[in-house]
Amino acid sequence: MEEPRGAGTVLVVDGDTPIRSVLVAALSEEGYIVESARDGQQALTRLQGDGVPDVILVDLLMPVMDGMTFLRAYHARPGPHAPVVLTSTAMMMADEATGAGAAGLLLKPFELDALLALVAGYIGHT
Repeated sequence: MEEPRGAGTVLVVDGDTPIRSVLVAALSEEGYIVESARDGQQALTRLQGDGVPDVILVDLLMPVMDGMTFLRAYHARPGPHAPVVLTSTAMMMADEATGAGAAGLLLKPFELDALLALVAGYIGHT
C-alpha cells in the first residue's frame, strides 16, 4: 500500500450521505484531514472558523444551497479562498462553474484514483 500523502485539509460538500461518507473515508485513509458538510449553507458555516482548507469538493446538486450558489457566496466573502472543485454529472455546467470561480469540475461518476490525484495536485503532493 502507498504511503499516506500526509497533512492537507479537504472539505467535502455533498448532499448524498453515502457518497459523502465514501469520499471522507477515502481521503482520510490517504492521510488528509477531512471535514464534511451536507449542503452549501453548512459548508459556509464550517468555513467561518480559523483556517482555510487546501481544497473544497462541492457537489452541484444539493438541497438548501447548491454548489453554484455556494461558490458565489464563498467567493463573495473576504479573505483567502481555497480552490473549489465542483462535482457533477452535468458537463454543460463546466463553463458556468469556471466563470463563477471554480478551480475545476470533476464529472461523476469518477474513479477514486482520479479524485485522489486531483486532491494531491491541489495540496502539492505527487
